[in-house]
Amino acid sequence: MKFMLILKDGTSEPSYDEHVQLNRKVSGWLNEFRANKKVECAYYMLPGKGMCIVDVDSHEELVNFMRSWPFFKYTTWEIHPLADARFAVENYYNRLLKPDGQE
Repeated sequence: MKFMLILKDGTSEPSYDEHVQLNRKVSGWLNEFRANKKVECAYYMLPGKGMCIVDVDSHEELVNFMRSWPFFKYTTWEIHPLADARFAVENYYNRLLKPDGQE
């Protein structure tokens, strides 16, 4: 199951020293999850957001993934489930051809 996560600064922020430490943890965290293919891509979005596409096997794994984010307690999340675009287009086309729900 793929999800696009948009990460935004939360309502509180870490102290300067904690921010420096968490920043270094993020670097290792990204390397680990990119290596095991749980994170397909990750981008910094100007000014002050981030996004990634994750591939997980369950909603519970998604929760665990998010909670492992070093800045978790300082982050507000948007979660967007993703579906294959080709499937969505073909599925919608088929539904347009059968508007009354016939199979």
